[in-house]
Amino acid sequence: MFMKIDPFKVRKISKILRVMMNVFFWATIIAGISTVLVCFLFLIGTLRLPKTGSMSISLVFNGLISYQVDPSFYEISKLKPLILTFIPTLISGVSIGVIIFRQVSNILRTMEKDCPFEEENSKRLATIGVALIVGSVLFNAAQCLFITTMIENFQITNLEVKYSVDGTMLTAGFLILILAGIFKYGSFL
Repeated sequence: MFMKIDPFKVRKISKILRVMMNVFFWATIIAGISTVLVCFLFLIGTLRLPKTGSMSISLVFNGLISYQVDPSFYEISKLKPLILTFIPTLISGVSIGVIIFRQVSNILRTMEKDCPFEEENSKRLATIGVALIVGSVLFNAAQCLFITTMIENFQITNLEVKYSVDGTMLTAGFLILILAGIFKYGSFL
């Protein structure tokens, strides 16, 4: 059975999703810049962590590993290498997110205009695919560097870091490249 699609509803949903993608795009940029600014303020000594008190630092990795930082490590000399290796991780994650949010927003804009199979959308999908493939290598490499630095600085024993490409991002990237090819073919029909 064929399902009847209401073009008005598709355009309305596309507009709502496009606005959401734009909000995510700007929120990601603002959060990324703010975090880099806070890191810079720590590095130059303008911002400091209290040596005692109720403030604590907790690091969480992919929602799987949580580490509570001992207050004795709050000195900038001990945190500086960690902050310097956190910045590339942040930049790589923010860059991937910004690219994806912008491209999806542009694709949704064409859906609002009832022309989703225009050739530009195949290029946008290819951009998303490439960003995911590159990100599957770079983001994990940056995370690996950060976690290795953390282990060395905080003298955590019996913990080993092994680098691997993010298989989910890699697979998603290749699938989106295939979808980009389909969209390119659809734009010629």
